[in-house]
Amino acid sequence: MLPSRMDAAVASAETFVFGPFRLVPAEHALFENDKALRVGSRALEVLHALIERAGEVVSKQELMARVWGDTFVEDGNLRVHVAAIRKTLSDGQTGARYITNVPGRGYCFVAPVTRSALSLATSAPGGSADPAVASQRTPGGARLPAPLTKMIGRGHQLVAVVDQLRVQRLVTLVGPGGIGKTTVALAVAAQLGAQLASPHWDGVRFVELGSIESPELVASAIATGVELPGASENRAIELAAYLSDKAMLLVLDNCEHVVEAVAIFAEEILRLAPGIRILATSREPLRVEGEWISRLAPLELPPAQAAMTAAEALRYSGVELFVARAAASATGFELSDGDAPIVSEICRRLDGMPLAIELAAARVDVFGVRGLGERLDASFGLLLQGRRTTTPRQRTLRATLDWSYETLPARSQVVLRRLSVFKGIFTLESAAAVSASDGITAADVIDSVVDLTSKSLIAADVSGDVVTYRLLEMTRAYAAEKLTEDGDHGRIARQHAVHQCEVFEREPCAGLGPMVAVWGAEERWRLPDLRAALDWSFAEGGDLELGVKLTVASMPLWFDVSLMDEYRGRVERALMHVQAAGPDRPATTSTQELLLLLAHSQLLIHTVGPVVDVKAATVRALEIAETMGASPLRLQALGAMWVACFARAEHVEAAEVAERFAEECRTTTSLSVRLVRDMLLAGSHHYGGRYDEARRLLEPMLHLPASRPRPAVGIFEVDREVTVLSVLARTMWLQGFPTRAMSLAHDCVERAIRSHSAASLCFALVNAACPIAIWSGDHRTASDWLAMLIREAAAHHLGGWALWGRTFEVALGRGDRAVLDSAIRPNHAEMVGTIAPWLVDQATFERADTGSIGWCAPEILRARALQLVPPRDAAAEQAVEALLTRALDLAAAQGALSWELRAATSLAQLRRDQGRGAEARSIVERVYSRFTEGLETSDLVAARGFLAELGPSTV
Repeated sequence: MLPSRMDAAVASAETFVFGPFRLVPAEHALFENDKALRVGSRALEVLHALIERAGEVVSKQELMARVWGDTFVEDGNLRVHVAAIRKTLSDGQTGARYITNVPGRGYCFVAPVTRSALSLATSAPGGSADPAVASQRTPGGARLPAPLTKMIGRGHQLVAVVDQLRVQRLVTLVGPGGIGKTTVALAVAAQLGAQLASPHWDGVRFVELGSIESPELVASAIATGVELPGASENRAIELAAYLSDKAMLLVLDNCEHVVEAVAIFAEEILRLAPGIRILATSREPLRVEGEWISRLAPLELPPAQAAMTAAEALRYSGVELFVARAAASATGFELSDGDAPIVSEICRRLDGMPLAIELAAARVDVFGVRGLGERLDASFGLLLQGRRTTTPRQRTLRATLDWSYETLPARSQVVLRRLSVFKGIFTLESAAAVSASDGITAADVIDSVVDLTSKSLIAADVSGDVVTYRLLEMTRAYAAEKLTEDGDHGRIARQHAVHQCEVFEREPCAGLGPMVAVWGAEERWRLPDLRAALDWSFAEGGDLELGVKLTVASMPLWFDVSLMDEYRGRVERALMHVQAAGPDRPATTSTQELLLLLAHSQLLIHTVGPVVDVKAATVRALEIAETMGASPLRLQALGAMWVACFARAEHVEAAEVAERFAEECRTTTSLSVRLVRDMLLAGSHHYGGRYDEARRLLEPMLHLPASRPRPAVGIFEVDREVTVLSVLARTMWLQGFPTRAMSLAHDCVERAIRSHSAASLCFALVNAACPIAIWSGDHRTASDWLAMLIREAAAHHLGGWALWGRTFEVALGRGDRAVLDSAIRPNHAEMVGTIAPWLVDQATFERADTGSIGWCAPEILRARALQLVPPRDAAAEQAVEALLTRALDLAAAQGALSWELRAATSLAQLRRDQGRGAEARSIVERVYSRFTEGLETSDLVAARGFLAELGPSTV
């Protein structure tokens, strides 16, 4: 639940702070720094319960009783909410651990927690702090300029700056033009002036420096502002003497263009007038001894891709400002639920900059919300119309940027123009690689970046191990215009694309062997510039060969962030260019085609499903690898072919490919290669019905270091632990350990959530979680997991996994079978047969009958028998009996105790109907007695009920 806006009179309440997070239970709100996080109410209650007893183990029973009360729920629901909390806290991505699972006991919150009482009036980011000027005139001082608009947001920073000024004598509000420095300064001055009012307090004086053009006029402007009477050539000396016995807050607004002169006077005043406090606003610090800097952040914005109602969006100050300004220009304007996502995106595109948001919102009366959203990117002119009552340089965003740009040194202007090719964040190294040329050295670029950062034209992030930078969006658009006018855009865009390729080629890539380093979802910040470089490379005037290199080099990142639908289009475009090359093409081009084919086969599986092209791509890749004679590439192609066979339910052929892979690397000493080999063999053993062999290979993998690199693109695009847990969970269920299987399935889902990979999560849900929950009869958990699958597949455009969601829905009787019939594949048909026996088709039965299916063959045979029940004649009865006997014998031979129980129960029912009750009892008891767990799962409950129906044993 997003934070609610609280009345200012609400009393303080307990707040829990841990790491970058803050939990405010009274508001049902969780924040990361000042950003509100979306967390379900039950998950938030679980977190609250754990934090209250941080360091203690809280049992599952206690947590479920607190969250669900007397309502009976499976503990799987609790695990889902704990997993959601861990995902929200990024547990696993950052390495921080907050919640640990204590097997058999419960959960424990292990991070240090600080408890504090925080005023609810200012605890929610985005809430409006309106520290109205206590009166039109501050106590004992001159009239402050009236704020042009009500200050929205900034509550926390307002309090912080007021507190700083009570202790420190010089605070500078720093930020780019249009971020609202003057508005905040007026609010701070009003509040501090009211707090310090006394007979000895001389009040607040406001000095607007933006209108003066010469540093020589600074002293006169300040003297006028503090009402120093008379005139003199040496105003500085008189000013210091006049203020020496005063107790006053001096607000110096818009200092950036005369910053050196202001710094000199500020230093003198602080030295000679001990009762004076100074609050300055500037786009760069004054760099005076004793200066405290408070950088203004943009307004709060809703998270990207968050579906919000109007009421939820309005709790963010950026949206609140937009709506207030739009309502002022378009009478009767109200934010609707339908327009809330559009307004949120507009505010994000404007980086939460108040001036830009106000200027854009003022055009709603002309274009409407949707029209404004469509035109904003294409028309910088939308922000040309500002308020006539402001200074000329603040009436439009362009004028504000012109003001900043024209005061820059020539070298910094050039660097700013060139940096506009970066669409996202960048490092100093990247800035130098792209901008250093034509007499500007790398050292010059670094100096310019530092200068631009100090002037608030570049935003720096120092929170990570490496400092990163970015241009605010409208600054970037402005600088890009200047770069185009300069005629240098094409050359700088090429340097940018070359640098992107160099960045991605530094790490081991998919072509260097069967294992690669993991880029990880934390590298998502590179995507905007990667996209820009690829788009330029394949556009007219670009460089196709560079585009192909970059498409291949960036392969791991696209998979790690689950942007498979987008990447598929980029791979197909690169393949088209590579395959158009003649027969005399260089070996590097053949390698590129091979890797692109392998990626394409995987992308098709995730986004479309196991279509024919999946297999064809791997066959062609293997042909290229064999022609080139490179063993690592052959291994990679074989691995991809195994995945294609697996996806298409070609189990026998997959086993043959796995054996070929194993033979190919028979003498290898590489642990990574052996890991891939064992994963392929284990998968083939499982789907071939050889469960003991599968477990023998899978269980040691659970103890491998988590940092071990994953298999390369073309072999597995799913987290290694998720793959192992999925297959092992299925194996355990089939062997008759449903409780342990369900526990592994939960672990698998949690691991997939922590991996931040949509493909891994879908894999876990499809191959382990959903089927095991359904087979076990845990319909509530199955429904939760199925909803998660459908949601994840839709959110990430993973059509192949979405098809699995429809498959499960049809099997459970919830979907329209006609929708699925045209798209169902053999692997879907196999799964359907284990859930809904009446849906087993002739083709699937024939595959089971001929041995093409291993893992579920007993169940498919049983399903076929059930379709013939009740038998119409003796021949039909014999056919049913033969099928059930085969199913029972095959399950026993495989060690598939769960299939064996189902077959035994069905055969026993036939025996009972034949009047052979004692034999029926013996068939079921012989299998049922071998189970040591899961006695409350549906199959075991049904078997126990059947035995009860037969009455007491006569033996």
